[in-house]
Amino acid sequence: MKKYVPNFKEACAITGDDHNKLPDVSWMPEARAKSVLAHYQLDVIATAQNKGCMPDGSDFVPDFSKVSQRKHFPVIWYNPSLRRFVYTDTLCAYSNSYLGARFYFPDDETAAEMGKLHIGLLADL
Repeated sequence: MKKYVPNFKEACAITGDDHNKLPDVSWMPEARAKSVLAHYQLDVIATAQNKGCMPDGSDFVPDFSKVSQRKHFPVIWYNPSLRRFVYTDTLCAYSNSYLGARFYFPDDETAAEMGKLHIGLLADL
């Protein structure tokens, strides 16, 4: 069974980043600061999740110059009746995405699980 990175602190333990050192966003408006911090945390989480995950043991690194490389990402939508974002599906892109995805994985299963686990950070983007 595949293991998924459950949070930012564990992701930092995998990548070697210090989970206490976040980008300085003190000068930004609150909404932008929240988005920048979410993006940073998601980037570290995705990097940790993609370490050593390829069949040959190498890391998955999205390469947008490589059109043949499949990149899977979770899709979330705002549900007005629930008043929150909810995970809905995954999509696959062969190059850059018109959806502005920032959270790429090598397969659908990983993208789906990571989207569900980190819905809060995705919503903060």
